[in-house]
Amino acid sequence: MSLSFSNAKNFWLVLVVFLCQHYCQAQSAGSVFHHLTTANGLSCNRVSVVMQDSRGFYWIGTEDGLNRFDGSHCKVFRNIKNDSTSISSNVCSNILEDANGDIWVATHMGLNRYDYGTGKFERFFLHHPAVSFDRVNIITGLQKDKLGNIWIASTGLWQYNIYTKKIKRFIHDPNDVSSIPDGIIWNLSFNEKNNVFWMRTFDEYVMFDPVKAKFHTKNNSVDSIPLFALKGANPFEIDANDNMWLTNDQGQLSNYNLINNSLHASSYVVAKGHFAISSDDASRIWIHYWFGETVLFNTRTQKVDSFFLADFHPQSALSSKARGIFKDRSGVLWICSSEGISIYDPNEQAVRYFLLPAERKTSEGEKNTIYCMAEQDDNTVWLGTNTGLCIYDLLKNKFRYPAHLRFEKSIIKCLYKQNNSTLWLGTTGNIFLIDIQSEKITKMLSPSMHTEFITEDEQGNIWVGTWHNGLYKFSSSGQLLGYFGKEQNSATTVAHNNMIGYRATSSKDRLWIGYNGGYGFSHLDYKTNTFSHYKIQTNEPHFSAINTVNCMLEEDGGN
Repeated sequence: MSLSFSNAKNFWLVLVVFLCQHYCQAQSAGSVFHHLTTANGLSCNRVSVVMQDSRGFYWIGTEDGLNRFDGSHCKVFRNIKNDSTSISSNVCSNILEDANGDIWVATHMGLNRYDYGTGKFERFFLHHPAVSFDRVNIITGLQKDKLGNIWIASTGLWQYNIYTKKIKRFIHDPNDVSSIPDGIIWNLSFNEKNNVFWMRTFDEYVMFDPVKAKFHTKNNSVDSIPLFALKGANPFEIDANDNMWLTNDQGQLSNYNLINNSLHASSYVVAKGHFAISSDDASRIWIHYWFGETVLFNTRTQKVDSFFLADFHPQSALSSKARGIFKDRSGVLWICSSEGISIYDPNEQAVRYFLLPAERKTSEGEKNTIYCMAEQDDNTVWLGTNTGLCIYDLLKNKFRYPAHLRFEKSIIKCLYKQNNSTLWLGTTGNIFLIDIQSEKITKMLSPSMHTEFITEDEQGNIWVGTWHNGLYKFSSSGQLLGYFGKEQNSATTVAHNNMIGYRATSSKDRLWIGYNGGYGFSHLDYKTNTFSHYKIQTNEPHFSAINTVNCMLEEDGGN
């Protein structure tokens, strides 16, 4: 199992560095998600429900097993033949924790209570005089009331008293108009403020008062409830503000306030074919469809959010077809789908992703790869890629490759913005100076060289490190001022001509250079043009690999 929330900061640091090099895209970014799938130990990717218990564990119900996730590892519980202490079915639909800390799991073959003390399951099966055993034990809903009693929905409603351990059954009585309606019960929800349950059948909404044990429907309502005036009954969601979200007879997304008994319709018309509605803390209503993509409607802006679940980059949501959502105690959103769980932490959204067009490739068929970047201003970024120079406009959300530049298909290894008018560009063969405003080449420098880095000292001189040709010093206008090639044990030049890493200090008074091939690293004092050479002392047999220096960082103390 590789997903660990205790190391989240380190995880995202690696992610940012890696994806900035390989996955910059012109299309806007989208959100960043952790992924939890069978590749991480989940029993099945078709996830129905997630719940976090008081111990901090996440319980995940799938179509093939129950999972207990501790942030790093999944413990899987499956039905074991001839073992009555195992879970009764692998198809899990609902999960909750009772007042004793035990975990209740609704399945397609009865109800299960997991005892933390024994690590075993106790099974409960429903019985109905007019419905088959197999049918009635497909549990469609699971809730608990203020007293801690467990309520189970199927073809009827059952109450399990966790203190007396007795079960009470509520089934349809054709001779009692106040009994529960006939048929399967869906959307079992508890409204704590009013101390009532809401549910629906295929054709009507139902309110149940557990104290009076009375069911209220359009045919048996003591109050004028506008919900009962609707012709049918569609999936609904009760949010944290006691609003019930549903669709009215015209298909409009509507909200029924359970406190002031008012029904208000929005202008948004919900397409047919949805099986559930969810809500989150970002004022979004999630409309889940059997066959289409999930729609997120923002009730504050009255607009549809078509980007949140879109596939923009490798850390996008696993699927645009969510089956349900769950918010944990830290405010992290767990999004269930048939591809696994997408985990969205609002505190980790500083990262934005942009991807170059997948259709643009090298002549050898290699994918677009970014080697370097230079920020022109807040709205424009220059990107050096293996298919040429790309300019990305953040405001317009567009990219382009200047076809008039002679290195359109070259590999751009280095970019350095000298000032607001000049951009230095290094390829695997040459160095160019470009006028930023006109986007024209103003000078091509010689000799030819494979550039690895370009930087500037405090005097405005430009330093160019190369792969095989040592270090060059140019004036701000591109005139060659000096060359530093390898000489034996000399403090006046580089330790080797193969340079791969560098670090220019913020004060621009010195330069650190890393070498390929085990030659260590050097420190250059710009004022004196003198070099100090270093190697890492080690007894390891692979000495050259250890002294191949790709990158460096200088701390405030000078180390």
